[in-house]
Amino acid sequence: NGPESKSLQEIEQAIQERLEKDRADKTGLFDHASLMNGAEIIYGGKRGTSKSLIDYLPLVNRLLQKAKLRFYGFGPEAALMPTYPPNALGQCWSFQTTPLKEQIKQRELFQNDKEVPDDFKRGNFGTLTIRLPTPVHVNSVAIEHVPMRFTDQADSAIRSFRLVGFEDPSASSKSWNLGSFEYNISKNGLQEFNVPTEVFGKEIPPLHSISLAVDSNWGHEYSCLYRFRVHGDKD
Repeated sequence: NGPESKSLQEIEQAIQERLEKDRADKTGLFDHASLMNGAEIIYGGKRGTSKSLIDYLPLVNRLLQKAKLRFYGFGPEAALMPTYPPNALGQCWSFQTTPLKEQIKQRELFQNDKEVPDDFKRGNFGTLTIRLPTPVHVNSVAIEHVPMRFTDQADSAIRSFRLVGFEDPSASSKSWNLGSFEYNISKNGLQEFNVPTEVFGKEIPPLHSISLAVDSNWGHEYSCLYRFRVHGDKD
């Protein structure tokens, strides 16, 4: 019961918690989009990550969340880390459709930016853009939401989405269209989507950044993304 015993217990507890977090990852595949594995979120510019729900709320609501008196979800970092404990409600990136006024402002801001090609359409509902730790031949991605049996807000899950990849780490080069997909809330909470290896006969090269462009959800006023994973092979 001395200090050494207590220290050993703390170490065992820390190991057990890490194992639980690893088990929460579920797929058994290396996740190149995980912050724990070195991925980073790209903000700003034509292709950067959208604002979170909390960013659009009045100042008083943001202060209430900061004081932990109200809860309006997390930023995009939450979608790139394990949900722990598994199926815990609210541990997600919450975001809403970008207001028309802001869409117009963004278009005006970037209309003269010729350094980044105009070949990428942002998600109608939101966009998550990530710098991967190293260039990767992307094989599949996985989307996760809390299963319907655990929540009465399953309609906040994303529905239709597109994947767009870039060869450079800043998502500013030519875009590679990796396909359009649909997340189905009637199926398992964790769903994997295979990515093509070529587009119009051209082999897709290793990608160093990737955008998840969300075009719709299942009817809720805002969306929740619990986890986004990228699976593939290093070059």
